[in-house]
Amino acid sequence: MDKFKTFLLYLTIFVTGGVVLIIEIGGTRLLAPFYGSTIFVWSSLITVTLGSLSLGYFIGGKIADRYPSAKVLYSILILGGFLTILFIKLNQSLLVFTDQFGLRFGPLVGAFVLFSLPLSIFSTMGPFLIRLRSMKIEKTGSVSGYVYGISTVGSLLGALLVGFYLIPNFSIVNILTVSAGLVISLSVIGLFLEKIDIRIAGSVILILLACLVLPSVSYKDKEHQIKIIHQEPSFYADLKILETPGGSICLVMDGAIQTCIYGDGSVPEAKYVREINRRLTESFPEDTSILLMGLGGGGLVKVLADDYEIDIVELDSDIVKLAKEFFKLELTSDDNIFIDDARTYLKNSDKKYDLIISDLYLGNTMPIYMYTQEAFELVKSRLTDRGVFINNVVGRIDGTDEMAPSIIKTLASVFPNVIITSNDPDKLDNILVHTSLDMNYHPEFKAYYRECDVDYSQAEVITDLKNPLDLLLAKSSGEFLAISKELAGYESLFSN
Repeated sequence: MDKFKTFLLYLTIFVTGGVVLIIEIGGTRLLAPFYGSTIFVWSSLITVTLGSLSLGYFIGGKIADRYPSAKVLYSILILGGFLTILFIKLNQSLLVFTDQFGLRFGPLVGAFVLFSLPLSIFSTMGPFLIRLRSMKIEKTGSVSGYVYGISTVGSLLGALLVGFYLIPNFSIVNILTVSAGLVISLSVIGLFLEKIDIRIAGSVILILLACLVLPSVSYKDKEHQIKIIHQEPSFYADLKILETPGGSICLVMDGAIQTCIYGDGSVPEAKYVREINRRLTESFPEDTSILLMGLGGGGLVKVLADDYEIDIVELDSDIVKLAKEFFKLELTSDDNIFIDDARTYLKNSDKKYDLIISDLYLGNTMPIYMYTQEAFELVKSRLTDRGVFINNVVGRIDGTDEMAPSIIKTLASVFPNVIITSNDPDKLDNILVHTSLDMNYHPEFKAYYRECDVDYSQAEVITDLKNPLDLLLAKSSGEFLAISKELAGYESLFSN
């Protein structure tokens, strides 16, 4: 029996180590739909995890010295599991509370409120187990190595399991709930082995079952009548399909609206889409070869596919599936979709294009490695001699934000001909930056967009080795997310 008790202790710390990493990585999927896929979300989860682990080690050692009992250890772990389930059930209301702290500090407060207590409690097991095993074995160094080695292997497998299998296939709320329930179940078995009073054990089991069957507390936004008609996780984001009261269908990626179409499948009056379509029909012949980087709901493809041969690069295969299912995306036999990272595709392909369009967004942010000098050099190498590169950048060029000016300055360091256009340069807008090696390329702008002068003298050139876009994106990302909240309310920002 003593051997089985020892095995159960080591099994519990193995599982608990895995659950800690599941919470850390899975927690980003709980925060990202609400705060976007920003560096602040990842930094917040890492900060809270490390801080909680440190606190748990200190507290665990103190409690273990004072109460060196397996019963105490299992009881503490059960408390951590209960708190995990409780906070997950309340996550929507808690996230709405943290919204007042803004895009930078909101994720930190959210991570702290949701995960600091459970993580601190789970991390008490390491020093506690070392104390219990050292009471019977003199080789405390070996015991410490076993304990932290087994815990770390559990964390390693937990990280692989949650990232490569669980998140893309299951609800994050269910993943975290079941993980906490597994720790509680092992702890209950441990308490039985330690001959705890049967009435106490029965009460614990009843409370556990009540927590598991208790539905999540949903936040209801009375001001918006948006209906979520589909939601699924992918490897890259939390994806939702919304239906508005007017019948429009919208794709939402990590809380940010990407594409909307009317219920009949037509493209709405998105001015940047209409501008690109007008620019093509007026300036490019039908045999123009086009590369579109970033599909979204397929708004651009819907207005271009009938007239031009298009190669489309999209990282997320689930986006392609949703575009076909909900946005009535239909391609001609001449069009091709490549499931690939845009930069990898550019690097591995030797095909040259007359026009390359970049419409790359992940929620309210963008893949920052696609906006460096080196990435733009790669784009240039895939253009024909008279080729044009059009970059859609959601930002400001009114002098209040350095994100878009820095991207424009980086483009200007690669392309000799840079033309900046905007529909409304005095607010957050889809800025279309036309670049070319052909100095004679200078289309006439007469409908929605007009050419703008931008002072980017104080901006900096973005490179692979020095890329400040994560920080530069903070302002526009916050505005972009605020617009999504205003249009669709809070309910579209929650992971399930």
